[in-house]
Amino acid sequence: MTEAFEIIPHVGVGPVRFGMTRQQVQAALAVPAEPFSRSSGSSPADLFKSIWAAAYYSDEDQFEAIEFALPQQINIAGLNLTTATIADSIREVLALDPEVELEPSGFTSKALGAGIWTEGEMHDPPQSVIVFARGYYD
Repeated sequence: MTEAFEIIPHVGVGPVRFGMTRQQVQAALAVPAEPFSRSSGSSPADLFKSIWAAAYYSDEDQFEAIEFALPQQINIAGLNLTTATIADSIREVLALDPEVELEPSGFTSKALGAGIWTEGEMHDPPQSVIVFARGYYD
């Protein structure tokens, strides 16, 4: 199942909204979820294998970020972040957020609540896209 998810900065992506409970996120995505932890001591997360996504929650069990892997399609302001190259995405995002944090492996835009990452080259598409609530990286 591959559908396009549209990012609404600091609000959510697709059918999920930041601040939802784990149960609300699972119901909104309507696909099986498996619990997992990114690291020791971190809040439990949900892995949604059928849509190539992982949802992250605060210690209060509030939805605060979701990370998508290819082949999922994630769009923001008309740009498909998963098919554009890293270089093209950076160029487009710089027009929307001149303060985007650039990294050799992608970018993080706190203004847009989104980031991309890859182990590949600038001419490759990203391996993952993260969409996050305001304050997630603070």
